[in-house]
Amino acid sequence: MSVSDLPVPSVEAAALRCLTVTASFTAEPLVAPLAYLLEALGCRVRIDFAPYNQVLQQLLDPSSLLARNRGGVGAVLLRPQDWLRAAPQSGLGDGRALEQRLREHAQELLEAVRSFLSRSDLPLTVAVCPAAPATETGAAAEPLRTISEWLERALREVPGVAVIGAQELALYPLERYHDARRDRLGHIPYNGDFFGVLATLIARRVHAALSAPFKVIVVDCDNTLWKGVVGEDGVEGISLPEWSLALQRLLIEQVERGFLLCLCSKNQEGDVLQVLEQRTDMLLKRQHLVAWRVNWLPKSQNLRALAQELNLGLDSFIFIDDNPVECAEVSLTCPEILTLNLPAPEHVARFLRHIWAFDRRRITSEDRQRTDLYRQEADRARFQRESGDFARFIAELGLQVSIAAPRPEQIARVAQLTQRTNQFNFTTRRRSESEIRDLSASQLECRAVEVSDRFGSYGLVGVMIFGSRADALELDTLLLSCRVLGRGVEHRMIRELGTIAMASGLAHLSVRIAHTKKNQPARDFMESVARAHARAETDGTSYWIPAEEASRLEYHPGTAAPADQPMSEAVTSAQGRPGAGSEAGSARVRMLARLACELSDTDLLCSALRANRRYLERPLPTPLAPTSNAIESALLQIWSDVLGIKPVGADDDFFALGGSSLQAVDVIDQVEARFGTALSLSSLIESPTVRGLAALLVDGSSTTGPLLLRAGAGGVPLFLVHDGDGEVLLYRNLALRLSAEHAVYGLQPRAACGQPLAATRIADMAAYHIERIRAIQPRGPYLLGGMCAGGVIAYEMARQLHANGQQVALVVLLDAAEPSAPQSGRAGARLQRALGVLRQGSVDPWPQRVGRMLAQITGKAVGFTKYEVSSRLKRLRDHWRMRVLRWCLDRGRAAPRFLGRIPVRTAYLFAESGYRPQDVLHAELLLVRASEGIGPDEPYVTAYEDPLLGWGRRASAVNVVDVPGGHSSMLQEPHVAVLASRLQAVIDEALGRHRAHELRSSGPQLERRREIA
Repeated sequence: MSVSDLPVPSVEAAALRCLTVTASFTAEPLVAPLAYLLEALGCRVRIDFAPYNQVLQQLLDPSSLLARNRGGVGAVLLRPQDWLRAAPQSGLGDGRALEQRLREHAQELLEAVRSFLSRSDLPLTVAVCPAAPATETGAAAEPLRTISEWLERALREVPGVAVIGAQELALYPLERYHDARRDRLGHIPYNGDFFGVLATLIARRVHAALSAPFKVIVVDCDNTLWKGVVGEDGVEGISLPEWSLALQRLLIEQVERGFLLCLCSKNQEGDVLQVLEQRTDMLLKRQHLVAWRVNWLPKSQNLRALAQELNLGLDSFIFIDDNPVECAEVSLTCPEILTLNLPAPEHVARFLRHIWAFDRRRITSEDRQRTDLYRQEADRARFQRESGDFARFIAELGLQVSIAAPRPEQIARVAQLTQRTNQFNFTTRRRSESEIRDLSASQLECRAVEVSDRFGSYGLVGVMIFGSRADALELDTLLLSCRVLGRGVEHRMIRELGTIAMASGLAHLSVRIAHTKKNQPARDFMESVARAHARAETDGTSYWIPAEEASRLEYHPGTAAPADQPMSEAVTSAQGRPGAGSEAGSARVRMLARLACELSDTDLLCSALRANRRYLERPLPTPLAPTSNAIESALLQIWSDVLGIKPVGADDDFFALGGSSLQAVDVIDQVEARFGTALSLSSLIESPTVRGLAALLVDGSSTTGPLLLRAGAGGVPLFLVHDGDGEVLLYRNLALRLSAEHAVYGLQPRAACGQPLAATRIADMAAYHIERIRAIQPRGPYLLGGMCAGGVIAYEMARQLHANGQQVALVVLLDAAEPSAPQSGRAGARLQRALGVLRQGSVDPWPQRVGRMLAQITGKAVGFTKYEVSSRLKRLRDHWRMRVLRWCLDRGRAAPRFLGRIPVRTAYLFAESGYRPQDVLHAELLLVRASEGIGPDEPYVTAYEDPLLGWGRRASAVNVVDVPGGHSSMLQEPHVAVLASRLQAVIDEALGRHRAHELRSSGPQLERRREIA
């Protein structure tokens, strides 16, 4: 059963980006820690959860919530163990070729991920989450471990996927992560600390995908790059312990991924350069650096000088130093810089793994060449100074401009430029890679601009996107990297557009400049070349330029707009960048520093996440009732933490406060952990206040009679029997969506003798429920129903009521199968897998094929034997316990304590195994079939041979209604609305037929009464 049936409110509804989460388990406990981390990092992100356990559907359906996410991030959370949850119901749990079945699920998932990424550029994080400990998974532990490792490796090879697996989870080791109670109650398999760790790893991926990237790493030398002080110990006197080499290796790796590396040290420059050149054991060399400041000035002053030299904003900088005093000086003077204090040597390795600022989603060829590009730019700057005259500099630069349609390998760079370029960008339209590839569908063309000169290649630095409208070539996008701005490239781009327009027979070039805070250089340029054709608009300027005039545009150095001064691709000052110098920008770097230097410790991270939990204000207008004892006070704290509301009153209704079924799971779980008392989820409907729940705990008992899920207005009530786990809370959403005329009751299992289900026969269960519903509704017509196991019990109730002369208007079977219905055969699939073993490596010599086949068969035989022995022993033990319980119940004796607490499902399955009704029920059966879902959510119609699930031989008439959703998700959002609408229509029709029948039956009787009178 799952209880994630009510939608979790989205976080920051007005956010610009969206994080869509889809999971094979109930993952909503991620919301609180994830929202805190993303807000602290300055990521304005709304968090949306896809319907429960709909991973494949979300990946494959082009209209799914995940597929509709544009410009945000997606997270897919998998627990391979979840693929086994439905094994007993669907015939997959016989232990044969368990690993192969898991591999088939994993392969299906892998193909779905690839299919999704072929259609979408959404940054996708896929987390492969751990199974329960081996002590709980038994013989399945080894296959689960093997398949999880295989799936992780396969996913890491898929471009565009960021994987969270065992390697990433090991960054925050937890002694305990599994929560068996919450897993049983609501398929929430992990404790709060694990969800906190998982939220942290997801937040790291979101930050990398959506935040402005850092570009420069500046590092200290003494006791940072090496141990010792070179000015005192000499070049040969310093040492290179492993922690310093680890730092150097990481820095070199970042240079190869596009970072610029600089040194900033209070030292003699010659001493530092000698270390780089003479120490052969130094991994870091001079060629890895683009600039350095080695002197005795304050480091904040040197960092500003480096920013000016590189023409980059200070908020692009990461500064690493071992000295906390130096770090404090930089943080105080330059708060926009991410300043990281290198920890003690024993903590350096952990510190390096938690520098989130090094993360980058996509690395282009230009990124990898960035150090060379900046070196070339330094050569150009030197050449310009030596030239003395700007016109002479341009003439001798030998600029070469190539404009052509982008090649496939350039699409990523084109998209990157649309997303990052701000200053020389006419319209600032951001596009993904798939949108660039699909431009032709919008009647648009694209041109990429590559530039080189005597010093080397600038790479792909410009983009033009345009289309035809009427008699004009209409410009959609024109942007240019600032590193070539002011050298005539922008003039060449306009000239090229004019030429294209004339070749197409178009008379004009239509250009529009949007006025943004950052694109003044683009506006100045257009004003300098097309002022006569300008027309002011509300939020921009449009230009209607004759195509012939545009095609003759020339660049004259020294007479152009103020944009003649070269600039970097990024903005040139901290004040120009989003959030730079602001409180949000400073908060971001403070949080990144904490995550690297402090919150890399698991205990400190989990404590911080718990301490920073956000609480909403109480939404009720009623007076706040105080608690009266310690139990109520403890429950009040649980409610407040679970609901995220302060304050909470002792008489506040849980559901009126906004409580969902998912949150009910957390409340019941924490109550059991705190008080040692196991309550059903239905307890919160029975006692929806702190005071009522406290009384329930004190009494030590709970009613097991019909539970009112929704009051009615006097119509025929609907009775829904508990599911195979004894729960009725899963019907609450359905009850709230049916007509207000009908009261809806949940029939709970009979609890006695210390057992949650004190019955061993379906007939006894049905008789117990009949006695209680007749206390509410003495005579028919009755409306009965139930999910899965509840449907079987409801059917038996109808049989007994009918035998006693009572009318049953409708029996609703919610994806329920008749106990003796044959399940779909799996022999064909097994045969194909066995033949697959023979086909593998068919080009190999026979001895190798036979040897491999024997090895695989032996391994599978051993695994099967272990699984089968373990399963048989468990079945024998459960059967023996149930026989003892039946003997006691039949004789009115208390069950012995050594039986322990037998789960409802175990008791029900024992009863179902002996249930074989012989006669046919003459009442209307409505079979509601789920239509989509896999694993534990697999519809029964795909798991059984008979499309009527065996009910055709048990009733005179079986009507079928197919609804969206899976075996359990059809009762959850958004599918439950469809289910309620269709079910209500059938109920109305059934009651209408019953009333018509009653009128026909009463007609002759009335006539005879008149004759007698």
